[in-house]
Amino acid sequence: MKLGFIEVAALSEIMPASMRSFRDRVPDVQLELLSMASLTQIEEIRARRLDGGFLYNPPRGDPDVVSIRLERHPVYLAVPNVSPLAQLSSVRLPALQQERFIWFHRSASPQYHDQLAEAIRVAGVHYNVIHHSESEAVMLALVRMGLGIAFVNARQARRRPDGVTLLPVDDLQVLIDLHFAWRADEISPALRRLIALLGELAEVDLPKGPS
Repeated sequence: MKLGFIEVAALSEIMPASMRSFRDRVPDVQLELLSMASLTQIEEIRARRLDGGFLYNPPRGDPDVVSIRLERHPVYLAVPNVSPLAQLSSVRLPALQQERFIWFHRSASPQYHDQLAEAIRVAGVHYNVIHHSESEAVMLALVRMGLGIAFVNARQARRRPDGVTLLPVDDLQVLIDLHFAWRADEISPALRRLIALLGELAEVDLPKGPS
């Protein structure tokens, strides 16, 4: 069974737990895990090149792909340790006025990008984007170099680079939803067992699908 996953999902609680449990319960099914961006996973699932995937903020209303939400993660602010912000225990958006930001391309996650940009706009923050990156790992590397600050998934705290401080943002209500997605019209017996396991671990109801 071929599954996609966005890299930071491996830092969640549920993905590692589900992989361990599935391997123990269904040892005869071989798992192939492929790291790729969330929207790329959607395309690969739709094209039947992936059976399913762990991804963030899937597009809403997709007739071909269904998903279940597994976890919700807050957004933290990554700052270099040399920044005065690093001395704080948390931060509020107005404190980021005129800061230099390392951002991500909107195409990587349009919904998340727009929610984040709107929250900053509503807070009246004027910021300067100095670099767009393809991944949070690169964003954190650039923060470590002192080039700017960045919003990242709070799960990045589990692999925070030396020289970087991650701060909760008290007035930022944006959350990142980790989902497991699969094709609406095609579920193999092995995939059905994995979906049932994920529903059990996440304590969520499963969408109705083909029998």
